[in-house]
Amino acid sequence: MKRILVCLIAFSLVFALFGCKDTKTPDEISGEVIEDNQGKGITIYSLKDDTLCPILTDNEANRQMLGIVYEPLVSLENTMEPKSVLAEEWSVDSDGLTWKFKLRENVLWHSGEKLSAKDVVYTIEQIKLNEGSSYFYNVRNIDEVSGSGRTVEITLTEPNSAFPNLMTFPIIKSQDEDIDRSAFYPCGTGPYVFSDKKEGNMYYLTKNDAWWGENIKIEEINVKILPDADSVMYSFSVGDISIASTKHGSAMKFANVSDMRASSHESAVYNFLGLNHSNTSLSSKEVREAINLAVNRDKIVDDIFAGNAETATAPMRKDWFINTASKKKIEADLGSAERLLLKNEWKKRNGIYSKTIENTFQNLEFNLLVNKDNSTRANMAKSIKFDLESIGFKINVIPVAYEDYINRIQNGQYEMFIGSIKLSDDLDYSYLLGEGNLFNYSDNRMSEMLDEIKIATTKDETVKKYRKLRERFDSRLPFIGVCFENFMMHYSDNIKGELSSTSNDIYDGIFNLSLKDKE
Repeated sequence: MKRILVCLIAFSLVFALFGCKDTKTPDEISGEVIEDNQGKGITIYSLKDDTLCPILTDNEANRQMLGIVYEPLVSLENTMEPKSVLAEEWSVDSDGLTWKFKLRENVLWHSGEKLSAKDVVYTIEQIKLNEGSSYFYNVRNIDEVSGSGRTVEITLTEPNSAFPNLMTFPIIKSQDEDIDRSAFYPCGTGPYVFSDKKEGNMYYLTKNDAWWGENIKIEEINVKILPDADSVMYSFSVGDISIASTKHGSAMKFANVSDMRASSHESAVYNFLGLNHSNTSLSSKEVREAINLAVNRDKIVDDIFAGNAETATAPMRKDWFINTASKKKIEADLGSAERLLLKNEWKKRNGIYSKTIENTFQNLEFNLLVNKDNSTRANMAKSIKFDLESIGFKINVIPVAYEDYINRIQNGQYEMFIGSIKLSDDLDYSYLLGEGNLFNYSDNRMSEMLDEIKIATTKDETVKKYRKLRERFDSRLPFIGVCFENFMMHYSDNIKGELSSTSNDIYDGIFNLSLKDKE
């Protein structure tokens, strides 16, 4: 029961972030060129802060801005492999429970003291004390943490071969008491030093000459405090802001699109069609296979995501190190879908396929649940309805308020639903495929595979186990994958260079940008 509860909580936490209604997105982080200091600085933005503590803030704009001031033990490559930041190396004991991280030497806080294991221990303890932290998921499996000098030792409650992937939270400076959210003043180890001159609408970031990293080209970064995300969108559209991060396709809202350039970056946001396996027809493998063949993912990506997404069946991006080439067909094939149903004795009556299963008449008519406030999910529902009705299904789209949508899914009161979720950094699929999943899908062997992945001790072993998991997913199709979303970084013409943006750090590499000279 405990595992089921953990799965539900994990799913609802990340699902709530990415399956909810259209919002004034705080991840549209933007910047504005300083016209009178063009050779030195740019201005990025933040929204009015709840706290300036990077491990406690609920403000995504602040979290991203503070990522320039603070640093984690590791960051993630686009392949989902961990990359050294403050930790130069790490290892795990044979039991898979005890991890040791060795810190870089001579890393300094902006206040001049050396980074030590004590700071890492304090950071983890403070996150564990605050379950509302956006990083609580990262530390929930930590049983004990200790350290001295440059070595941090962490003991887990259960093995996790991808545990380093979770060490992406910012390390804060230790103190003798718990964090005071309202009085917290940023002091990090990163490339820029934070300063608040009490002007009310600006913060300032200045070059950290003592930074351990590479050369810093941009000497100053101003942070303009804006009232809401809508003001950022407007500022960018009229050319007042020169850098912006947007979700798929939303740049089309901006005017003067020809005056900007953009780069696409991968995210771990996965869109899918959820199926309730307590429904007799949906528990039939040939029905799920027919659905998989009928869904036109390419059309969804082009029409709904403006081409800024990657088609997918399984919840693994193509270039993730755990992924291997799949034999599962991604392109829509309506003819093959219908032939599969006919082969399995489904017969079309009044345009809808039906069949008697265990003495009970079943037809392929389903209610498709969607949260009505999310236009992307609503449009996906319309597209999938069209695809499935083209091969003899009947789909009734049921739009409901977000709270009702979540409650129905968690209570199993649905037949199909359009879902979206940000996959966890440690690539743990337990909440999607394991015991207690929201699809009422039961597969003991798949649950065993998930446990085997957690105790893998080498990269090769991990890849082999994920390959087997992928093969089983493809053969069972517990739900129907659609695509992974990308996000866009947009730049006006006076910005030279591009960021190495990731979902966790959209400003990665900002110190390498430069500004074109005024003509």
